[in-house]
Amino acid sequence: ALQARIDEAEESAAEMAALATGYASEADYHRNRGYALAATLEALRSAMKDSVEEVDRKIPTPGDYEAMPQWVDKHLAGRVELLPRARNALKKAQYKDVELVYRALLLLAKEYRDMRYGLARITDFEKRCREMGLEHRPAIGEKSAGEQGDEYYVSYPPGTSNRRLLDTHLAKGVSRDERETLRIYFFWDEESSQVIVGWLPSHLDTRCS
Repeated sequence: ALQARIDEAEESAAEMAALATGYASEADYHRNRGYALAATLEALRSAMKDSVEEVDRKIPTPGDYEAMPQWVDKHLAGRVELLPRARNALKKAQYKDVELVYRALLLLAKEYRDMRYGLARITDFEKRCREMGLEHRPAIGEKSAGEQGDEYYVSYPPGTSNRRLLDTHLAKGVSRDERETLRIYFFWDEESSQVIVGWLPSHLDTRCS
């Protein structure tokens, strides 16, 4: 009986430790969100002088993937968030048109976000996609995603046990050659009004791939 009580206490302690870890991760996440909001306020100050469109047009686009995470944090804060998994994926990125990837992220930050806010029509966003040679479509359904394990799921907020499906993507090309095919997997977070990017720029695996 004593051993059983010891085992029960150890199990309870492990559960509490796991909860504490989760809370600490969530606290870190919201602290970082605070930094991002501060950057957003700075961007709004600039927007008081110029329109948002003019500000976005003046954003320089680096010529490599290495600078992309910092570029998103600086210029798209509060509009687009790159999750840790996406940041890690960029370290191995091979898609040849690097500039298009930057422009696609700007598209999500401006036209797509405006469309979700009701500030623009979906037809305007889709027209812009066509002009850029991109397709906006569902990435995978819940049933099919379940057959791929964790491939199409991300932890959100990062470090928590909450799982979100990467249900949408921007796409270009159909080749399995990562240099020729672009995929940006994301979902829309209603609470923060942000586009959450979980993977880019390569294709995630599917049962038929």
